[in-house]
Amino acid sequence: MTPSKFTDKAVMPDDKMVQEMIAGTYALWKEFYDNIQKTYPDVNASWKHYGKTAGWSFQVKSKKRTLFYFVPVENSFDLTFILGDKAVAEAERSQLPKTVVEELLSSKHYAEGRFVTVNVTERKDINTATLLTAIKNRN
Repeated sequence: MTPSKFTDKAVMPDDKMVQEMIAGTYALWKEFYDNIQKTYPDVNASWKHYGKTAGWSFQVKSKKRTLFYFVPVENSFDLTFILGDKAVAEAERSQLPKTVVEELLSSKHYAEGRFVTVNVTERKDINTATLLTAIKNRN
């Protein structure tokens, strides 16, 4: 997972800080997250601090299942997904960009699954993240 630009454990990021950090991609984040909340009404999310190096991430869950982690980076944001074996198999058969599938398949296999990160800078990245969220939710 990409380290967050927000590392101070004493300062949990707020909406203004996120907006300043991700700048022109903020509208994409809001659109994506609003759509996630409409699509998955049981979504809950919270900021989590994962240590000095990793910093703060916004963990988005559906019931008890983590769908993805939102990490603000300068002028963009990362969405990190952890997919189990069934989700990886579905991702291989899906319409995901070939580069995303290759990154997923080449990532190290951990007990919780394989990691793939989408760096969002434009609308096509939101389409990829939306598909990954659906795959994660089904598996």
